[in-house]
Amino acid sequence: RRAAARAVPAQVAESASGDGWHAACSGTAMNAIPARLPGGRLARRRPPPVGAVRSATVARSTLVAAAARVLQRRGVRGLLWSHVAREAGTRCLVLQRRFEDIAQLVYECHDRSATALESCLLRAETAGGIGRDRLALFLRAALAARREQGAFLPLLRPQGVPAAAAKGLREREAGIRARLDRVLRRGERDGSLAAVDHEAAVELLLAALYAPPPARSALRRAELDAGVAEMLVRALAGEALARNLSGPATSAPPRR
Repeated sequence: RRAAARAVPAQVAESASGDGWHAACSGTAMNAIPARLPGGRLARRRPPPVGAVRSATVARSTLVAAAARVLQRRGVRGLLWSHVAREAGTRCLVLQRRFEDIAQLVYECHDRSATALESCLLRAETAGGIGRDRLALFLRAALAARREQGAFLPLLRPQGVPAAAAKGLREREAGIRARLDRVLRRGERDGSLAAVDHEAAVELLLAALYAPPPARSALRRAELDAGVAEMLVRALAGEALARNLSGPATSAPPRR
């Protein structure tokens, strides 16, 4: 009986290596474990370790955020199950049970970035106020979403996803750029933003959002993001702000 009990972990380890890895993930190796020991007595199964239970309950959003950080640092070729598992504090087995393959994981990282940016734009478009206030609201919301998700990934040239999915991501990126352009034009019409090259301004805003977040504490990252948002808004509104402030002071006195 003791020999049979010792043989159970060895059988699982053998099935989880090499060609039997997918079989172990699907649960077929566990079905091969005998329910009873020789002699008719039930086999005692040890409870799983505490870490295994905790890793099995990791939220899908946490796994996608960890994968986005690894993808931003290493690229698609450096995105391995082991790297994502180490970043998320879990095991490769948990990832392989949640996602079919690496391509699905890469797509979900890009899709989550696009959804967050579209949601932040919707908040800015539906809010009241002048164009400068709308732009500041979008930047603060987008930077807060980046802190929560770990990283934003550019959508124009996604790698590691099927062609149809990559086309859909590029179309969403084009929509995000067009909506940002409308926010800038609105600020230009009401005089709160300067008249600049809109394409260059959109490129500057997205470059700031797609950049890797600073490796600081959560509080320090929030402070830095607030400073980045304020600097970008001031840069795009600087000429208009200077014109509005200096207009009354520099105007010639009326003739009597």
